[in-house]
Amino acid sequence: MISDKEIGEKYSFKKIQLKSAFIKHLMKLIGSGWILGIDHKYRQVYDAIEPKIPWVFVRRVKEIKCNRHNGVLFGCYEIIPRYCMDCYKVVIRPRTVVELFKLHEVMLNRFPHWIKCKCGVEERSYVNAKYGGYCYAKGLEEGQRTYEEVRKQVSEHISPDVKVVLKRACTEFKEMYGPSDEWDNIKVTKTTNFPREMWDLVEEWVDEKFVFVDANPAQPDEIKWGVMEHWIDFAYAIGDETYKVLTDGKDIKVKDSTYHREV
Repeated sequence: MISDKEIGEKYSFKKIQLKSAFIKHLMKLIGSGWILGIDHKYRQVYDAIEPKIPWVFVRRVKEIKCNRHNGVLFGCYEIIPRYCMDCYKVVIRPRTVVELFKLHEVMLNRFPHWIKCKCGVEERSYVNAKYGGYCYAKGLEEGQRTYEEVRKQVSEHISPDVKVVLKRACTEFKEMYGPSDEWDNIKVTKTTNFPREMWDLVEEWVDEKFVFVDANPAQPDEIKWGVMEHWIDFAYAIGDETYKVLTDGKDIKVKDSTYHREV
């Protein structure tokens, strides 16, 4: 005879809540290209070449796995992954599209090869900037070393007035949990209610159940040129007239006729 106590212990409501939370919050991935394979592992199906992105990856970070860190662990469970807690970024803020192209040139030919970096236009509504460059570092010491080198190169080859800062991890984390110097004090996730002591358990489950491929494949040159064309279109759209340095002073769109009387 199966006792009530056995059933109560094996199928306790608390245990069921805990285990079902994994799949409940995973539902956020539906429609974004994830499938469950016959081996009962989740895989992402998407085009490896993405032409419609704002970034040129000058030197990519192969092992960063942002589809794991930001896409699943933070995107579904609101957990800041261990990797991200130790991720630092040097952020460069070109003021014009011409300075953005200069930054690309400096990244390509002036930065030491150990600096992994990208640059492009800022299309995220929660970022108060038009253009950006990002250099990635593992740990605060490497971040500070990267900052010093980037600051030197940007000042020398673009302008000392171009803003360069060292920050921790992704802006999305800040939007949810506040300044990064407060993240070590997080007790529980914002709305998914995972206590801090469970974060490692969730990471282990995700690593067991998910197959992550390279979410940041190398960009062919033709893709990079397409992204750069988008930079110029973006500059036109936001009224950055410096783009005409790249067009022989010509508008890239047809000017409309006007009919008002000057007063």
